[in-house]
Amino acid sequence: MVTRFQADQDLRVLADREGFPLDPSQHTGYSRSLSADGRTAKAVFDCTVPYAQRDRFRRPRFTRAVASRTAPASSATPSLIRAVGSAAYPIRNVGSGGGCVTK
Repeated sequence: MVTRFQADQDLRVLADREGFPLDPSQHTGYSRSLSADGRTAKAVFDCTVPYAQRDRFRRPRFTRAVASRTAPASSATPSLIRAVGSAAYPIRNVGSGGGCVTK
């Protein structure tokens, strides 16, 4: 988000949407803009590269996660290692926006 996001242009708020049951803030007592309990606002972050400016952006190279030399190997969680990409979790191209880890 740091390199492809301008909050004044790339942030959209979708008001009064269906929420997630574990969120205690989706209550009309918390937000007067909600039409009923169980509703919430959602944020959409557009971090894609504008097509007309695609030549200005470089796609980063992904590398495998390596356990820190100062931390024991057991501290590198398997989910962290998988999140960076491996044969089990390949990184696939998702348009001009970058890579996505898939299972």
